[in-house]
Amino acid sequence: AKSRVVKHGLQGVLDFVGCNANVDLERLLTVADANGKLEMVTIQFPDPHFKARHAKRRVVTPELVLTLAKFMPPGATVFLQSDIKSVLDDMRFQF
Repeated sequence: AKSRVVKHGLQGVLDFVGCNANVDLERLLTVADANGKLEMVTIQFPDPHFKARHAKRRVVTPELVLTLAKFMPPGATVFLQSDIKSVLDDMRFQF
């Protein structure tokens, strides 16, 4: 994905971060001075263990939502995608 950013001249406009969002995201965004700069966040198919007993391991948590809110300006977009309706519904509820 990063090579496509360069190929299409989108340096400084588009970037991708891969990390354990519930552990490292706030630190990475702070280091990157991303305060108010995240105009779009995508969270796609985050939970391979979708059964109820695994809910405590979900990626989208109230803490993640608060972290994103610190770095997203008003009107920014969060794109959520899952192939499990109950997981998608839970993610939407968090936001």
